[in-house]
Amino acid sequence: MTAALGAAGQAAPTKLHLVIKPFGFVQVRHRNAELVDADTLYFGISWADGVLAPLCFLFVGGPVIALPYKAVNTLDSMIGYRDARYLYFGRAAARLDDAANFVPARLTALCLAAAAGLTLGRGGAAVRACRADGRKHASPNAGFPEATMAGALGIELGGDAIYAGEIEHRARLGGAQRAVKAADIRAARRLMRIATAIGFGLLALLRYVVSSY
Repeated sequence: MTAALGAAGQAAPTKLHLVIKPFGFVQVRHRNAELVDADTLYFGISWADGVLAPLCFLFVGGPVIALPYKAVNTLDSMIGYRDARYLYFGRAAARLDDAANFVPARLTALCLAAAAGLTLGRGGAAVRACRADGRKHASPNAGFPEATMAGALGIELGGDAIYAGEIEHRARLGGAQRAVKAADIRAARRLMRIATAIGFGLLALLRYVVSSY
């Protein structure tokens, strides 16, 4: 998240005030659309990696499966880069992480779409954005929850960003029905919480059904 916020700040320097709250929540007082974009994208993919995927593996095999997953995910975060230093070793970590998150990322998109339908009446729009743009992302997984989040909020996310002083050209996800605003971060957080409850319920039900046979 820090990298995403930093990149957004470089992309469009404006006056802004961030108040970091407990558990990583961010109160934003600014007029920087790029920062809202980065933060909202962060909610989409970080929830898949940090919440639903561990829950999936926990329900499937308990801590014996969930802990190795977190090890792979953390390794990808640390060295899964395409630079000369980490290219070969990091590539292995990145591929393992892609494989481990294949199902959770898509389940994340499903739960986000359900949450959007329940709270915003935009479940259909979220699904359409996911189907249209989910595969445009360079990652085989990240585009699905990110595009779903964009469709749920009715905004466009992604596009060009500056990382380490260089411009990265990334796909635009969702349709720009309106301009992004700071309130979208709060809406994304709310969607994430409701989607978490939906995902937990689905996994618990699945575990109950499987254990009954």
